[in-house]
Amino acid sequence: MPRVDLVAAALLASLTLGCETAPRASTHDATSTPPLSADVDHESPTGGVVTHADGFRIAHDDWAHLGYQWDWTSKPFISARGHLTMFETAGDLVIAQESGSNISVLETRSGRMLWTSQLGSRFTKYVGSVRDGDVILTSSAAELLELGATSGNLVAKSRFKFLVSSPPVLVGNIVIYASDSGKLLAHNRDTGVIAWAYGLDGPINVQPVLVGNRIVSAVSSGGDVIFLDPFTGASVGRARISGGVASRPVADTDRLYIASLDQSIYAYDALGGDLAWRVRTEFPIRSQPTLHESVLYISLEGHGLTAFDTIDGSLIWRNNKIGGTVIGVRDGELVVWDGSDLALVDIDRGDVIRRHRFPGAVMLKTDAFVDGSIYVVGRSGVIVRFVPRS
Repeated sequence: MPRVDLVAAALLASLTLGCETAPRASTHDATSTPPLSADVDHESPTGGVVTHADGFRIAHDDWAHLGYQWDWTSKPFISARGHLTMFETAGDLVIAQESGSNISVLETRSGRMLWTSQLGSRFTKYVGSVRDGDVILTSSAAELLELGATSGNLVAKSRFKFLVSSPPVLVGNIVIYASDSGKLLAHNRDTGVIAWAYGLDGPINVQPVLVGNRIVSAVSSGGDVIFLDPFTGASVGRARISGGVASRPVADTDRLYIASLDQSIYAYDALGGDLAWRVRTEFPIRSQPTLHESVLYISLEGHGLTAFDTIDGSLIWRNNKIGGTVIGVRDGELVVWDGSDLALVDIDRGDVIRRHRFPGAVMLKTDAFVDGSIYVVGRSGVIVRFVPRS
């Protein structure tokens, strides 16, 4: 049975600058590192101008055709035999972390590296970072580090009650994580100790989700669906599905939407956990859903990219000629990424308007869902920023 463990706040976390376990600055001189230079080649008359930067090929005409233009190319510090494992856009900063425990922070405007630090050993498992104003919260499986956003200086450090496995979800002074042990952990930044924990049936394999700004939800591999007050850990609703999930659920102000391995899409009212609607599918769903303006977009095996009305789950359109994840909207059209192709798709009908292949991209994100910039990570760890064309 699920249980809530409330632990009285006590003992401030160990947190001073200059302590023995503080992140140590890399010998790499971040402050003097400009964005990468690039070589411009003129390919065939029909190929247009192509820029090569640290192994990444930028076909300018292809990006222009999609409504973007190259802004800068930069590379975070990556250790020998290391590779980039995660990056986040955070306002005027980009946070990048590599497998050797080095974290780098770049300026969004210019791509210039502000600082880089080695936080642990190459064996330390890091689960993610999130920014809160002047502080970057970087989490390993065992502890939380709070670093100055523009300086990299250690501001605070505290250890978790048990190991966590998901990126953090920040709600006020509470940082919430999932774990392979089947527990949600809420860590209090002010006290440096656990605020509450809640156990579910089976490991929690995906990051918790905020529904609005007042309820946190999680889905376990055993099919438990829980809705909790993020500050107290008190349950405000619960449900159960037949299987787990391979992708993170999405939410609006009132509902949680789950794409499940039990061949269903569910919509639950967060307050109470009542089922609003369910759509059955032919195959287990592993693709990442996206929510925008009361429409749920998801790629379904055999049907391609599909749009559902979030009010009642009714089908709006489907297109079996395109798959992938909707990552944004550009000039009123969907931006869809399938791991190799980037496409513009008609938001009302689902027709493919334009599509180009970018085989050198291994990660791709936007910094704003509507008309945001696109950040692409190449195989070498190079980060390339593309901004909307005016």
